[in-house]
Amino acid sequence: MSITQKEYQDKLEIGLNRVSDVQFKTDANTTLLERFNSGSFMKNFQHILDSQTGTISADVAPFVSQVWPLIEGWYPMFPLKDLISVQPLEQPLGYIMFSKLVTANTASPTKAGDIVETPNGSRVIKGTYPTGEIIGEVIEDIQSEDNTFKALLGFYPLSVGITNGDLNKIKIVINDHIYVPLTIIGNTLSLTLFGGTSASGVELDIATGLITIPASVEASVTRINASYVRVLEYATKENLPKVKEFITNIPIEAKPRALSHEWTVYAEYLKKTQFNRDIAKDNMERMFNLLYQYQTRYILDELYEYATGNGSVEYALTIPTGTVAVDNYVQKIKEQLSDVSAIVEKANGRVEGNRLVVGRKFKGILESLDSHNFQMDDSKDMGYNNPRYLGKFGKYLTFYDPSLPVDKAFMLYKGNEMYESPYILAEYMPVTPTKLVPDGINMTETFCSMEAYKYTNPDGVVKIKLV
Repeated sequence: MSITQKEYQDKLEIGLNRVSDVQFKTDANTTLLERFNSGSFMKNFQHILDSQTGTISADVAPFVSQVWPLIEGWYPMFPLKDLISVQPLEQPLGYIMFSKLVTANTASPTKAGDIVETPNGSRVIKGTYPTGEIIGEVIEDIQSEDNTFKALLGFYPLSVGITNGDLNKIKIVINDHIYVPLTIIGNTLSLTLFGGTSASGVELDIATGLITIPASVEASVTRINASYVRVLEYATKENLPKVKEFITNIPIEAKPRALSHEWTVYAEYLKKTQFNRDIAKDNMERMFNLLYQYQTRYILDELYEYATGNGSVEYALTIPTGTVAVDNYVQKIKEQLSDVSAIVEKANGRVEGNRLVVGRKFKGILESLDSHNFQMDDSKDMGYNNPRYLGKFGKYLTFYDPSLPVDKAFMLYKGNEMYESPYILAEYMPVTPTKLVPDGINMTETFCSMEAYKYTNPDGVVKIKLV
């Protein structure tokens, strides 16, 4: 669109007045742009404008270039703190200390070393351990003497109970034959085959725990399974039900990270004059955003690549096909996700799986649902094809990762405590820019940081494949 000569002259007059009002700066603290704005430069510019005014025709304005907005990439802020544990780190090397309790000895079904209390991992709790009840004890040390097989229980004496209640819990399994109490005389307990009414010849001494089996009853004996109740009052220091505390130190070390940025003085001048952009501030914001994207990408890649949940086997999540009502469709998907959630909970011992990171196929499914079934994020923070928060699907905060294989996803957990996450990001040195370094027409600034990345519980992350 052309402008008249008078309109051009008016614009030119305003421009010349601004040139005359320029305060030229030579102070060492001025910006690079301000140092460029020397008096001679501006005078030459004014001289050029003056020479152009005499060549303007009466009805055609001179060519005035049109400046479109400067286009740059921008980044939606991926909410890392909602996905993993993000913590400050006061020293470059720190430790995460986990205290756990384990059983000190074996009393079937409890085994020595079973973890019964831990802040971050699965637990094995057998309710019979502190009661003295023994279930399914395996006895393999069997002696043969005078046509009789002999074996000792792991604990003795045995309890029969005031009303013989504990007596009824005695069960001896020999070669798949089940023997139960029949009669007791003194310390000798006569056993019969399950369902039988006559003595089998197999006997158990409740005071010493000795089992005797005539060869005429069992021709060979290689293994015995025994269930009974021990008398805890006679337990020794070595075999008393006991737990031990173990403290595990997990080192977490902050490592350097750097990204250098280079631009020309021409770019700086162009941005300032055409767009009134402060390049120092502009560059810092862009580098902070870019470094955050690098950080997000690194963590998402590690979470998926090194996940070992569900025995490192992908969970096959079946997407309903055919004509299915929406609510039934959603219910079937949630039922399977609930199963995955339980696997995640068992692996960490504290929190159900409540975070989903999905690929393109799962994203499409979720976004096709109505707002009742999927609460989509309405921030419109889309950016380019970048990892971002999608919304809430039931109890699951859901994130989209375009770098995941199309039909893949993974589930993890996040609680209120710093250790209630399978992955910890610890920030030691925040992103810090160096001083500008000139090199010819180029300017360079490097952005440095130190942080620690720790995958504390890969078993708490389960890979999912849509089928």
